Amino acid sequence: MQDTALTTVIPSDPWTRAIEDGRVRLPGHTWSVNSGVHNAPDRFTLMRETPVDVGENNVRRLIGDHLRGVPPTAIPIFFGREYMQRNLVVREDSPLREPRDLIGKRVASHLSLRSATGAGVLMVLEEAWGLPIQEVEWLLGDPTAVERNPLGLRLGRGPKEGDGKWQLLVDGQIDALMETTGGRYESLYGPDRVTRACARYHLRPLIADDRVIVDAALRSGLYPATDVVVVRRELVDERPDLPAQLLAAFSEANALASEYRDAESEAHARREIELQGRDPHTYGLDVDVRRNLAAHIRFLHRIGAVDAYVEPEELFIPSTIG
Repeated sequence: MQDTALTTVIPSDPWTRAIEDGRVRLPGHTWSVNSGVHNAPDRFTLMRETPVDVGENNVRRLIGDHLRGVPPTAIPIFFGREYMQRNLVVREDSPLREPRDLIGKRVASHLSLRSATGAGVLMVLEEAWGLPIQEVEWLLGDPTAVERNPLGLRLGRGPKEGDGKWQLLVDGQIDALMETTGGRYESLYGPDRVTRACARYHLRPLIADDRVIVDAALRSGLYPATDVVVVRRELVDERPDLPAQLLAAFSEANALASEYRDAESEAHARREIELQGRDPHTYGLDVDVRRNLAAHIRFLHRIGAVDAYVEPEELFIPSTIG
């Protein structure tokens, strides 16, 4: 019997490379992989709007689906958790040194408050660093995208994506700028958009010390997981065994990640594990991931980005969480 091609949109990262090159197999299927879409939101769009079998979605959209009565499509696979701390960039000569220095300041981004990074950074600033986020002026994306503002945050329109947003910081029109980082250890060290912007415009991350970042994560328990793998719902109904098989296959690929990293990336990956005291990137809905999902969902509800809090388990296909 001929294997069925499984259309998959995934990032081309060390933890997915064994799927991409076919080293990890899935019974009864071959992989038809699109790994050329580097921007996570664009991968989300492909999953929603094209005939993709396996892709990604963000937690906020999954909550909306659940509240509308859509059966769960998520599998507890998280390609790129981010610390959400090195995202804040200031001028090299800025007097700002730590998050509480942002009180009374203007922080801008093309990202919206509803985005995973926008919400994630504010959550970590408040809960891990004790920043009163109501006392900062946030110029984030399009403020009209947030229909409610129950916390009374000071919100204004953010700059557009592009070089102009960095020039605002260089010229002193804003005090700090929020940017996306890479996933996993790249959110500690780069290379990513933050690395490139700092080199080009003579900037620096507000928080750059890996020990400080991981200490805040361990102290607060926050290492946000905001994006998750999803499978087309019709496939779940046709092949009830498929979601658990996908979890096993991606876990196998994840375990092979070190074989696909260069020496510098491998050193960064090992350094993160050393600082954490464990590998925080295994898949499944363990206690740590559940706590982070619950914190993210609760914060999304607090800022008015979703209509209700839902338990993390409600977002996942039951056979994948045991």
